[in-house]
Amino acid sequence: MKPDGTPHYTLPAIHDPSTGSYISDSFAIAVYLDATYPSAPLILPHGTQGLQASFDSAFAPEVKGLWPIVYPIIVSNMNESSANYLKANNSTTAGEPIPDAEVLLAKTEQDLWKVHGWYENASRSSGNKGPFLMGEVVSWADFVVCAQFLCWRTLLGPDTKEWKYMEKWNAGKWGALVENLGKYQGVH
Repeated sequence: MKPDGTPHYTLPAIHDPSTGSYISDSFAIAVYLDATYPSAPLILPHGTQGLQASFDSAFAPEVKGLWPIVYPIIVSNMNESSANYLKANNSTTAGEPIPDAEVLLAKTEQDLWKVHGWYENASRSSGNKGPFLMGEVVSWADFVVCAQFLCWRTLLGPDTKEWKYMEKWNAGKWGALVENLGKYQGVH
């Protein structure tokens, strides 16, 4: 809910025709799907909901550095009224000079070593080796990271030098994560 008590709608949103439910907000959708379809692979493995819920807020600061590069691309792909709305309701000022892309890319890669460390520490402490935060078990956190990289790949283009550089970041960790989650990157 918004502070004034009106509903706060977000994207993504789903409608489940088997239950008639409408759900918005990524995390709320994950909670709903796990509760409604417990025989499917869980997005929030048992006992990890608190960890998974806090992942977004911990991860977001590590990737915000690329916003000056992607913001103009996002705006340029919108229709005029949507672009005007985003510009009017976003703290990023359109028209400001974009800092050197190479500097922003290098800084973001450096920031992501922290996230790489989270993955390494989780594997070490649990003894579960594998490409995901929880070793061989895919979880919400992996989808959050992968979604961010897929967003960048889509905006920048899969054949650009920027994307080719990014998929090798942090010893290839993120390119491998995107590859390992490939089977989830579509509607089946």
